Amino acid sequence: MPATLRFEPVTWWNRRDFVRLTRETLWSPAWPGDERVWRELEHGPETVRRGARLIYDGRTPVGRVIVPHIGDWLIVRDLSLRDTSGLPERAADALLDLAARQSAAYVRASVQGPYWPALAARGLREQKRRTTMRRDLRTLPPTFTAANTRHPDAADCDLLGQLLFAAYAGTADDDGEDVDVWTSHAYDIIGGQFGPYVPAASFVTPVDAPYHCAALVVDCAPGCGVLGQVATRPEQANRGQARRLIGYALAALAGAGYHTCFLEVTLSNANAIHLYRSLGFEIVGPEIFFGYKWLQKQKDHSIVEV
Repeated sequence: MPATLRFEPVTWWNRRDFVRLTRETLWSPAWPGDERVWRELEHGPETVRRGARLIYDGRTPVGRVIVPHIGDWLIVRDLSLRDTSGLPERAADALLDLAARQSAAYVRASVQGPYWPALAARGLREQKRRTTMRRDLRTLPPTFTAANTRHPDAADCDLLGQLLFAAYAGTADDDGEDVDVWTSHAYDIIGGQFGPYVPAASFVTPVDAPYHCAALVVDCAPGCGVLGQVATRPEQANRGQARRLIGYALAALAGAGYHTCFLEVTLSNANAIHLYRSLGFEIVGPEIFFGYKWLQKQKDHSIVEV
């Protein structure tokens, strides 16, 4: 019987192993560079820093993961492992054992496709699947005229939180977040927690609040932008506003010298996928599975985001 895998917190002393394992095992649409990976972890949210772990098999690092414990929840995200037979199953056992040792009531995981079967076999229930799409910007004219829009900044985060809450409530992407969670998410985007915010390629409409639609863009790697959030109020849907703002965002990125734009989309959101395909995006990434498991008596139905 192989020894149990061991989780070690990421520190200054083992940071090179963490960055190396990230580069060698974690699929990402574009590699931002070793220094940036460490810098973004070091200056990221405390929950992420506290949850960053290297995974050891004996004395050998074989993977990495982010596993913060927030309230009753153990969150599992950004799991990646060496391509070794049986390792996903051993990692799933070790993660559930970690949750039990920390007395977590629930586990929530977002993992790439190759790791999901091991977690599903251990009782995690699937919620949704997402994937990555890409748009080549090199053939896109970098000139445009943006009408009745402006570039949002930190002063708009409270209003953006209200827009995001209204846009996602009751949809496939609604995980129980309230206005405060979405407002915090808006602050994180504009504050650079998901990569440097690109205000020149981010738009809201109309110019004055309340906003009907927003497209927020961050930088993920040299020459690569991410359309991190597109949100439209339900009463403003099907009026072409999201298409218009995405078009402005892509043209602005092209004009700033970006060659690629990525986004992540829920696979059950057929309307969004149709829109993105019509704008030149194509699926390039593996499926990302979201799921959860109750380990103790349920206290709260809300889903924790990190």
